[in-house]
Amino acid sequence: MINGLTFDEEQHIYRINGKRKTSVSDMLKIYDSIHYGGISPKIMFEAAERGSRVHSFTEQYDLSKDFDVAEFREENQDIDGYILAYLRFCQEQGNAFYCVEEPFYSTEFDYCCTVDRIRPIFNKRLGVVREAVVDIKTTKTVLSFRNQLQLTLDGIAVYGLENYHKHDYYVLHLSAYGDYELIEVEPLSKDFICFFIELYRKIKKG
Repeated sequence: MINGLTFDEEQHIYRINGKRKTSVSDMLKIYDSIHYGGISPKIMFEAAERGSRVHSFTEQYDLSKDFDVAEFREENQDIDGYILAYLRFCQEQGNAFYCVEEPFYSTEFDYCCTVDRIRPIFNKRLGVVREAVVDIKTTKTVLSFRNQLQLTLDGIAVYGLENYHKHDYYVLHLSAYGDYELIEVEPLSKDFICFFIELYRKIKKG
């Protein structure tokens, strides 16, 4: 983590040395306002709340040796399918990782993000294990442009604009039925990302 970087999880605010910074979530609101504006706020809230609890489980499972999985499952039976999906993923893919829910800062574009996982993943196309950025999702629209944009922005914050395309990116989709799907995502081009960030800044200025 960069020196001076803090993250207020409750308010979802990043600061560096006390100064508030733009987040990837802030920038994605442009996309969300267009594509999810017609969805009921109740449905959006329920999906966000479910995702937060699933992420809480995966983080505690990966980081805490004393985490009581059985107790968590008992208290969160409505998301048990997602929990079983993640347990299955770890059993089949291994539970090695380089970082878990780690905040990053893009010095080139002055924004922050939290990366779900950076971990080794076997790349089926290349036949080798490579370092990858993994985003955990519980929603059905796992192949959306939004996920591609989010992972690209995350990758730039982690590796920099000149190196992000050298690494792998995946969406880990956990289903309510205990299954998972690991989907490779191609990062967007540098030109598009520069255009998108400039567009966001113009909209923000009004």
